Amino acid sequence: MIEKTVIQQTCIEFGVTKKQLTDKSRRAEIVDARQACAIVLREMGFTYKYIAKLLGRKDHTTIIHLLTTRTHNKHRNDRIANKILMVCKTLDYNEKARYRLNIKDFLEKVQHTK
Repeated sequence: MIEKTVIQQTCIEFGVTKKQLTDKSRRAEIVDARQACAIVLREMGFTYKYIAKLLGRKDHTTIIHLLTTRTHNKHRNDRIANKILMVCKTLDYNEKARYRLNIKDFLEKVQHTK
């Protein structure tokens, strides 16, 4: 499943384990990894509720908060999220055809948030 690959690539990029990513830790580097992972999953079209479930959060509002209010490393996390999207784009995910990646649109969004 593509979402497991996204989580795996996020862990590699940030040097964290899946357990740390889905744990309750509020350490900055863990939260950054969670944010980048949520950015990728949201860009792929997954719902807030499903992202929350994947990342071990209580409900969708936690993900909304993570994506909208935590901004101090947002630009860096967007760049890392883009790298993760590039890796995922090379994968064959015919069973998840609705989760097509549009790297061009994502890059344009990242450029506008500077």
